[in-house]
Amino acid sequence: MSSNNNIAYKFLSLFSSSEDEEFHFRTFPEQKGGGYAKNFVHKLDELNKDISKWSSQAIKRDGTPEKYPTHYKSYNEKKKHGFYFVVNFGGSTDDKIKKIRAFYIDVDFAKEKHSVNSEGEAQKLAGELKETGRYKKVQVNRTKSGNHFVTARFTKKEVLLAKNEFLDKHSEAFKDALIVETYSGFHIYWLVSNCSISLFAKIEEYLIFKFKSDPQVKNLSRVLRVPEFVHQKYEEPFQIRVLQWTERRFTVDEFTSELNVNFQWVEEQKKKEKVLQTKGYGKKSFKEVIDHTGLERTVTETEFKGKNADIEFVYPKPTVKKVTFSEAIQEIKSRPISDFVSKPDMSINPGESKTRVCCPFHNDTNPSAEVFTSKRHQQVFYCHSCQVGTKDAIGLYMIKTHSSFRNTVKRLAAMIGIKVVKTEWEQDLKEIYDDNREFLEQDLELMYPNLYYYISQYGRITYLRYLNDKGSVNILSEEFSYEEKNVYFASMSFIKKELNKKSVKTVHRTVCLLLLLGFFKRVPEEFIPERFRKNAEIKRLDIKLELKEQGPLGEKRAEFVRNINFYIVQNWADLAFEIEQMAFLLREKGFSLNKHMNKIGLTKLMGEEIANRVFQDDRRVNQKFDRLEEKIKEIVDTEISEVGYCRVDDVLSRQIRYQITESDGKKKIKKATFKEKEDVITRSLSTILEDKYIVKTVQSKEKKKLFGYTKNDTKKIKVILNK
Repeated sequence: MSSNNNIAYKFLSLFSSSEDEEFHFRTFPEQKGGGYAKNFVHKLDELNKDISKWSSQAIKRDGTPEKYPTHYKSYNEKKKHGFYFVVNFGGSTDDKIKKIRAFYIDVDFAKEKHSVNSEGEAQKLAGELKETGRYKKVQVNRTKSGNHFVTARFTKKEVLLAKNEFLDKHSEAFKDALIVETYSGFHIYWLVSNCSISLFAKIEEYLIFKFKSDPQVKNLSRVLRVPEFVHQKYEEPFQIRVLQWTERRFTVDEFTSELNVNFQWVEEQKKKEKVLQTKGYGKKSFKEVIDHTGLERTVTETEFKGKNADIEFVYPKPTVKKVTFSEAIQEIKSRPISDFVSKPDMSINPGESKTRVCCPFHNDTNPSAEVFTSKRHQQVFYCHSCQVGTKDAIGLYMIKTHSSFRNTVKRLAAMIGIKVVKTEWEQDLKEIYDDNREFLEQDLELMYPNLYYYISQYGRITYLRYLNDKGSVNILSEEFSYEEKNVYFASMSFIKKELNKKSVKTVHRTVCLLLLLGFFKRVPEEFIPERFRKNAEIKRLDIKLELKEQGPLGEKRAEFVRNINFYIVQNWADLAFEIEQMAFLLREKGFSLNKHMNKIGLTKLMGEEIANRVFQDDRRVNQKFDRLEEKIKEIVDTEISEVGYCRVDDVLSRQIRYQITESDGKKKIKKATFKEKEDVITRSLSTILEDKYIVKTVQSKEKKKLFGYTKNDTKKIKVILNK
């Protein structure tokens, strides 16, 4: 096959910012028994030559080079090894990727697979498929466990029709994409700049759902084929070629806008297709119409079995030792999964690092799940088909039985002869959580009317029950405690989902109110356990990076991302009187969630100490706010002393100037905007009124005239008067 000498180099240069930038390459055998995979590294400028001269020594697993060089083009054509490159920059594994070069998808129209219940059904289906004339090859297969399935590969004509249909359907989305054609379909790239690692994964997931592309092609270190090399997976060799060139490099904002990236839509699609593994659901087989033919084909997708999963756990053993809950967790995580699972066999042979098994969570006919040892020396289960993944036996048991975390640990511990016992500290905590449940069942309206006033509205008692129960199942060890109570984290977005609330903002305000009242307490950063703090910091940075990718507004929001909060649950019965007193004060001072549930509003209403109880950060009421508040207070005092009242709308309409001291010590006169004046009056009205004044709302025209309001309208006005 002929090749343009510079096509491959030109293609790779689109992904690079300089000639010195490194690219990682891999070769894989296209046919069985074709040898082993090899790794290579080149700087871009080393490839600016005829591809027949591309060569180097492969890098072995120990990091040393092979003795003799590999000539890539010859190796590809004669040895039938596919030649691939790592799209993103940094290395050949996910943990080494440092920069995102492009978003990408891999679409394959060449083959399909059908699961069946028997050999007879498999033979019948194979015959029906052959009769259509649309398939190059149809084959009945049998797994080691005896299950049958049918694989079918379309003719070149059918593949070509599907390719054309796909490009026509998505022409608008692909107008600025780099399109590479393979035998089976396409590799499609959108070159991008300044995309965070965390956002990349979400966008890849969106693209997979949008274009129904290969769900496995989404990892950071994904390798895809290099143009001008030959695709030899099937009988007919096919030279990889660039179908459409582009030099456009998207910003993340441009890409998400032009391709209508919608993460919420992805979540909705997941729910529709029932892939939420924690609920035990999954994908199912369905008929799909092929647009260009009008014919139907069966698409077989994963179906989770949930509680009916084909997995069995070992029976409990006689108790040989007693340990605490946290010690039991460590013991379970240190054991191989096969110590707990009797079926299927998940044991790893001596000297090997992994084993493949038929996944028990879907109708798996060809072993698609792996059990392997992680970098933390813990065994991990992961299915490449249905994507069920757990870090240890704990996760497997929870998916199978839907048991709580605490009950799961107890039952798994019993399987290895361990009994989980409560320490005195754990027992005391359990009593607190039990007492709190009983507290909510009392006649709170009669006993604590002000407390009841706040928690009886908008389902706030549901929040209390949920957060109390969450704390009760997160008791680890005294090592992870503050003020002798267990520390735990509750994400606002997770609470929103669990309690089916409309917005994170509503959840945040409610949690802040419960903190203000005294039901919970935030743990100061210096007392957060080190392990918790590190995980929280990683999460916080991920959130900031995601926001920054959303343009100017996102960057502004990113500045205000605070540290992740950790909580302890108080003993509500013991503190009921203090909580009632706080509720009384809030009502007396006219507390409003909308006006005062922020650092400035709460500081002005209740004082700095109480505001810090809810908002544990370094924010202070700024000088501009204080100076403007003082000026408005002077106006109110003057007006009331002279005419006996002060209209709020009159204050807002006045030109107010106030003086501030800048960082260099110089004095500066500022002119207040309407919004600044309104903000001060909204948040600091109680401070302005002190104990001398009250606010009265007036609507009738006659009464408004008494206070100097002459406009002929129905607008309500607020008037400040002496008590």
